[in-house]
Amino acid sequence: MAGLCLNIFVSVQTVAEARVAARYPCIVDVKNPRRGSLGAPSSRQLSLVEAVVRPKQRPMSVALGDGPPWQTSDGVPVDQLVALADVQFVKLGLAGVVELCTSLELFDLVCEAIIRIRRANRHVAVVLGTFADYHRCAAPPPAELIDLAAYSGADGVLVDTYEKRANESLFTHMPWRELQRLRHRCALHALRFAVAGNLQPGHVFLLKNVQPHYVGFRSALTRAGSRRSTLDERKLAALCDMLLAARQVVRA
Repeated sequence: MAGLCLNIFVSVQTVAEARVAARYPCIVDVKNPRRGSLGAPSSRQLSLVEAVVRPKQRPMSVALGDGPPWQTSDGVPVDQLVALADVQFVKLGLAGVVELCTSLELFDLVCEAIIRIRRANRHVAVVLGTFADYHRCAAPPPAELIDLAAYSGADGVLVDTYEKRANESLFTHMPWRELQRLRHRCALHALRFAVAGNLQPGHVFLLKNVQPHYVGFRSALTRAGSRRSTLDERKLAALCDMLLAARQVVRA
C-alpha cells in the first residue's frame, strides 16, 4: 500500500493510534474527540503524532475546534501551527458562531484566519466544518457554509454530525440526494467536499452515490464503536480492503 492514499480521514487521538493509522493508505486526522467532533488536540499531541506519521509519508490533517479563534487546546493559534507542523489540511469548526456574530462578522473572521494561514503556509488546505444537525449547535446550515467557503478563499467544506448518538449517522439528518446536491454546489465553486458523522462500512454504497472528495471515519473503527474508544486495527484494515475493492469495481 506504499504510495497509495484512499481519500479517507482516520481520526487519531494518541501516538499509538497514529502508528496504526500510518500503516494504511489514509489521511491521519489528529484531533481530540473528547472536545467535540472537531475537538482540537494540544500542540504537543500534534508534534508527537507527526513524528510517527512523517516517516511513513502519510498526509496529515488537524482539527482546530470551533472558533473563532481557531487554535490548539493549549492556545497555539492556527497560523503558528501550520508554520511549524507538516499538515496538509486544517479543519476549522463553526459550531456556536450563529449565536456569537452576524454573517458579515463571521465572514470577516474567517477571511482573517485564512489570510494568516496562507501567509504561514500557502500549501495547506483550509476546510470549513459545519454539521448536518446544525440546529443542535448554532452552526451555519451547510448550503450557507459553501457560500462562505467560496467567497472567503477556503479550499473545502466538511459536513459532519455534532452529536454522536449510537442510532444516528450523517444520513439520519441528510439523505444522500441532499448531500449530492451539496457536492455539486461545491463543484461549481471548485471546492472539495468532505463528509463524516458516525459513518459505518455499510454506508459505503450510499457514499458512492454522493461521491464526496473525502470521507471521515472514527467511531466505526474503534473497539467499542464510539469516538472515545480506541482505534481497532482490524476494523481499519477491513475498511481499507472494502474501499479498495469498491474502487476496482468502479474502474472495471
